[in-house]
Amino acid sequence: MTEKDDTEKVAPQITVVSMDDFTYGELEIVENICGVIPTGKPEDGQVKMMLALGYVAGLRTNPDLTLEEVRAMPVGSIVFETVDDETGKEGA
Repeated sequence: MTEKDDTEKVAPQITVVSMDDFTYGELEIVENICGVIPTGKPEDGQVKMMLALGYVAGLRTNPDLTLEEVRAMPVGSIVFETVDDETGKEGA
């Protein structure tokens, strides 16, 4: 008889930083996936842009990350940092 693993699986999360923090090479990857470069936070329904930005941001912490792995992530796993207009500081 085998023991059941009761550890709760935590969904992976990728945080996308300000567009100004991306390198030109990273933006090129986004453009290759989407056909355009981002001009800001993607609007609802821009799945390819969210996927591309999440993939590029995820590569920073996991160089072995694949596009297929990002595609398999639950919706809500890609979080976009925002800048508070009053303070100019980043926050989620």
